[in-house]
Amino acid sequence: MIERVWNAWVALWDRRESPAALALVRVLVGLALLADFINLARLGVAGPMFTAAPGGYAVDAGGFAKEVLDAGLGPALYVV
Repeated sequence: MIERVWNAWVALWDRRESPAALALVRVLVGLALLADFINLARLGVAGPMFTAAPGGYAVDAGGFAKEVLDAGLGPALYVV
């Protein structure tokens, strides 16, 4: 029983699929991110969202993130 289920599972994931499906997923994810970033910019929260505390919403995590946020590069990173 388990071997038959396992073989069916392996056969399901072993099939070749069209590269168009992967391309479509990548395009749709990219469009969703773009729409979200445009909405952030429209609402005017890009600066606060990517600025270090206490003036912004970004978590004070330390390390590279803290250095970038303390340098005031949050909005620039948002644009990138």
